[in-house]
Amino acid sequence: MTSANTTSAPSRAMLHFICGKIGSGKSTLAAQLAAAPHTILLNEDQWLSTLYPDSIKTITDYARCAGLLRTAITPHIQQLLAAGISVVLDFPANTLASRAWMKSLCDTTSTPHLLHFLDLPDDVCKARLHQRNASGTHPYQTSEAEFDAISSYFVAPTEEEGFLVQRYNANNTPEVPRVHRVVASHHSEFPDPISFTKGTTLTVGAKYAGPEGWDNWFFCTLPTHSGGWVPSQIIDRNEESPSQGIALEDYTAQELNVKIGEIITVIKELNGWMWCKSLHSQQSGWVPAASLAPIM
Repeated sequence: MTSANTTSAPSRAMLHFICGKIGSGKSTLAAQLAAAPHTILLNEDQWLSTLYPDSIKTITDYARCAGLLRTAITPHIQQLLAAGISVVLDFPANTLASRAWMKSLCDTTSTPHLLHFLDLPDDVCKARLHQRNASGTHPYQTSEAEFDAISSYFVAPTEEEGFLVQRYNANNTPEVPRVHRVVASHHSEFPDPISFTKGTTLTVGAKYAGPEGWDNWFFCTLPTHSGGWVPSQIIDRNEESPSQGIALEDYTAQELNVKIGEIITVIKELNGWMWCKSLHSQQSGWVPAASLAPIM
């Protein structure tokens, strides 16, 4: 197990965009994302209601005005990203065409992105829509009939589009895997990590006792390997012979080398470490939890 390098460095700019039906909570999430340092929020509804007051009555009107807005605002977004400022687009990323435009913003500026997908049932969205209409705080009132008509154009994101996606449940809570940014570099000092399959007999040695607070890791060895650190949760200890155990699942102690600013997905967390996949190298391994910070 290797300590992290806590040298800090400025984070790269990132483009956030949000997919979700009307009432799913896109604007609420956008405001939360925009609270991060060096981040600005661009809200489509505010721009459209200001630039085209009383001009948007139909879906055709919206498509025309939204298209003009996106053409006009594209250079501005590109300049912000190039200047190192993260941008949260509170524009509906609900169709292939809208997401293709957003992806072009990333591609032309070499900016990492995160597509937030609010995957909520229609009944939840409609209930929130009624509350929003009643509050009178939104620039547009939307009926259920209009919700159904607009939702008919909705296309959920697919893997083939090539986006990094963070999904959210009905409570607007991020689902696993969660997307994190590396805030402290980590480099493994173990080039030959221990690996084994479920049912393997392990010789269980000392418990890790370093200053980092990484509890419940034990140094285990195999007849074919000099040993490595294994979480206690996957060891079935022999009560009569505590130095012996059986692996409860497949495991590898492979650590993932990461640099500050990298974007990774976290699959699971155990005892102060996270099993992650790098979006840059596509490799997987363990990283100290202290080296990572959730993007949302």
